Amino acid sequence: MPPNPQLTKFITASQAIASYSFSEFASGLGFIKFYLAGTNLSTGVDYILSEQVVFGNPRTIHIPSDLDFDLSPFNQSIVIKGVAMINLNTNWRTAGGSPALTYEVKIRKWDGTNETEIASATTETYNPPTTTNGTKVMLLPITIPRTKFSKGETLRITVDATVVAIDASDLNIDPGNVNAEPTASFASIPFEIEI
Repeated sequence: MPPNPQLTKFITASQAIASYSFSEFASGLGFIKFYLAGTNLSTGVDYILSEQVVFGNPRTIHIPSDLDFDLSPFNQSIVIKGVAMINLNTNWRTAGGSPALTYEVKIRKWDGTNETEIASATTETYNPPTTTNGTKVMLLPITIPRTKFSKGETLRITVDATVVAIDASDLNIDPGNVNAEPTASFASIPFEIEI
């Protein structure tokens, strides 16, 4: 016997229940934390964005220059907007003189052929003490305008360092902290959610 048509809307309702925090409900945004990581393949090193805490290889990048970290292509259209928080974990070794260290981070859209810059920010110039080694954690808030990604497009984060009188400036990209030292760099990206 078929179901009573008056009850069909209850029988055919979706079984999924979406739940949101108050801040997600109030802002219409959900944040996803992506770790910057390296993968070591037979074809060479790839740099990725991963939600998972993985043991990256390589664990550090010496003076990154226009280095791209890519997320897997989206399988549906999404929108990002709001203030992203980029956390860079770096090591440095000075060479005397007047050392200076600056990082620039760009948030981009990549379609496999063309790269479109969405937003960027540059750290303050850090002048470490001369003839010493150290660690510097940098936080960059980047305001992202409302940007739609289509199916198949990729979120890309590009990191570029500018150094003066510094022997080494390493960007740490090991989310798993294999040496029991804080070596994770990450990006917290705001996604628009439909409530």
